[in-house]
Amino acid sequence: MTDSRPEIVILIPQHVYARVISPEAEQVLHAFADVTRAESWEHLSETDAEALFRDVDGVLTSWGIHPFPAKGFLASRRVKILSHAAGGVRWAPREALERGVVVTNASEAMAPRVAEMCLAFALMGLHNVLELTEPPVRRIFSEGGFQRAGLYGKTVGLVGFGWIARNLARLLTPFGVRLLAFDPYVSGEVMAQYGVLPVDLEQIFRESRVISIHAGATDETRGMIGDELLNLIQDSAVFINTARGSVVDHDALTAELRKRRFLAFLDVTDPEPLRDDHELRSLPNVILTGHRAGATDEPIFEVGDAAIGDLKRFFAGEPLLHEVKLEWYDRMT
Repeated sequence: MTDSRPEIVILIPQHVYARVISPEAEQVLHAFADVTRAESWEHLSETDAEALFRDVDGVLTSWGIHPFPAKGFLASRRVKILSHAAGGVRWAPREALERGVVVTNASEAMAPRVAEMCLAFALMGLHNVLELTEPPVRRIFSEGGFQRAGLYGKTVGLVGFGWIARNLARLLTPFGVRLLAFDPYVSGEVMAQYGVLPVDLEQIFRESRVISIHAGATDETRGMIGDELLNLIQDSAVFINTARGSVVDHDALTAELRKRRFLAFLDVTDPEPLRDDHELRSLPNVILTGHRAGATDEPIFEVGDAAIGDLKRFFAGEPLLHEVKLEWYDRMT
């Protein structure tokens, strides 16, 4: 895009940087750009924030970006791209995208880890693993109250069909499942590529032995899953939410789980975290994992590779792999 080397500023806390940016990716970045690290931005004055971005062509971010110095970012007319080595980018000002600043993220790179956990939840839940241990981790159901089953040949319903759901669909292929999905923004042709049948929400909740939530948190989806749908869940089913807690009406969910008809694996809740005395913490058929479905103890270099890869492609004038389009912004988490 330019004959001179672009100026890139990195806004990533050191403890995060070490987990997401590999030495090899760092070398790639320094090979095509002049790079500076912002040591701290949480308490910058507006004047200092404007100075931070004044002579910058690109911004590299990841987890720990909050609070983002949005006013200073918007004051710069030079910044051309923000590349986020993580998932959600709704903290980035919409106005920037409206005036042509390119935003990319690494959701696709993160998706396989979360999908693996969803598969683990499905298998653990159907086999009721927590009761099989000796001694049991917990007694979830009275004898005969939960019908243990295998995953093979079951119907699995996906609410939302973004990158995580698509990776989960691939992982489920060897199990010969019948896959249903609801996502009004994804075409039937795309779902067909993954062997998925597009259906409405009611059919998913009525027919699925495993239900996995993958919808983003928007005004449209808040409380989308309420008592009418939750009442349709089959006995001995497995309900999984690794998306956002606000998609589910938690009063209705708590009331339904109180009946101990099915198991719920909740990586996310509303609010998050739940208060210490919330009933969901004490129900034996609820497993809470504290928004760690995509977390591991090993580095997550793939997200840094994705973010730096798109920075390099952008300044080389090449097509981007992970651009966040303006029309997607409002319905993203």
